[in-house]
Amino acid sequence: DRHAAQTPQGGHDWNDAHQRGELTEKHQETYRYHGDLLLAPTAMAKALLIYKRREQREFWFEFKRQLWWWKLDMDAFDRALRADGLDGEDQRQIDPALRDAALEQSGSVKRICTCFPTALYYQANAVTDESWYYYRVEFPDGRPPIKNTFSGGQLASASEYKKRLLGIAPGAVWTGTSQQLDSLLQDQIGNIKTVETIDFIGYSKEHGAYVFGDLAVAGGKVVPINSEDFFELGPRRQLKTLSQSVALHINPDRKAFSTEWTQQLLGRVWLPGRGGIGVLDGQPAGRADPRRDGQLPVFGDRWRSGRG
Repeated sequence: DRHAAQTPQGGHDWNDAHQRGELTEKHQETYRYHGDLLLAPTAMAKALLIYKRREQREFWFEFKRQLWWWKLDMDAFDRALRADGLDGEDQRQIDPALRDAALEQSGSVKRICTCFPTALYYQANAVTDESWYYYRVEFPDGRPPIKNTFSGGQLASASEYKKRLLGIAPGAVWTGTSQQLDSLLQDQIGNIKTVETIDFIGYSKEHGAYVFGDLAVAGGKVVPINSEDFFELGPRRQLKTLSQSVALHINPDRKAFSTEWTQQLLGRVWLPGRGGIGVLDGQPAGRADPRRDGQLPVFGDRWRSGRG
C-alpha cells in the first residue's frame, strides 16, 4: 500500500496493537487514515481528509505545527454540484472525484495561529487556591518547544490569549476569533487531567513523597520526572513542585555511590599530635604552627596544640 499506516497517539506501538488484537481491517482503516493525515501535502488536503471522515462544517486542525481553520460554504457547495448536474443528491452517492472538486471550490482554510499550542494539564495548589493550565507550544521552524502556564483569565478571550502567547513564545501570533478559540479550548481542556502542586522542595506529607528537582521518591521507589514536567506517583496521583529556588543534582544510580571523598577530606585536615607534631595532607607537619604559615585559620585562644 502506498499510504503510510500510523497508529493513533495512545502510547503503544504496532507490537502492542497486535497483542491487543487491534490489527483487524477496521483498525487498519483507521491507521491508514492517520497515515494519510501525516502525509497530507497541503493544509487544504488535510482538511478535506478530516471533513470526509467527520462531515463537520467548521473545525480547527494542526498542519506543520501551526493551527488552521476549515470552513465549508454550503451554498457554494450546492452551486458547484448544480453546475455538474447533481442538484439535490446525497453527498455519499456522488462520484468521489466530483464531490472532492466541489469541496475544494466551496471549502476554505485559514491559518489562525503561527505555532501549535497544546494544553497538557490543569495544575492546582490547594493551599494557595491558585491554578493554571500548563501548555506546550511547538514551532513550524523546528525550534525546541517551550512549556509555560496560562491562567483562566488568559484563556477567557482571544485578545488575552494572544497577549500571553506573544509573551511566552517568540514569534507566535494568534489571529483567530473568540469563537475559534472556544472551539479549540473545548477540544483541548474538556477532559483535561489535573496535577497537584506544592511550592517547596522536600517531603510532602499529604502525598507521602520526597520531591526534588528532577526526581521524587515515593513508596520506596525513585520516580523520574516525565516529559510533561510532573511526577506520576501512581494511578490518579500526579504531583509537581513549583519551587525554582533550589537547584539539586541528585544521582539516582545507587551503584555510583562512593565514600572516597571522605578519605580526601580527612587527608586535608591538620590534626594536632603528641609533642605538638601535627598531620597535614597525610604527612607529619613538625612543631611548626600551621596557623602561622597560613595553612589553617587562626581561632585565637580557642586553638590549642596537642602536647603530650
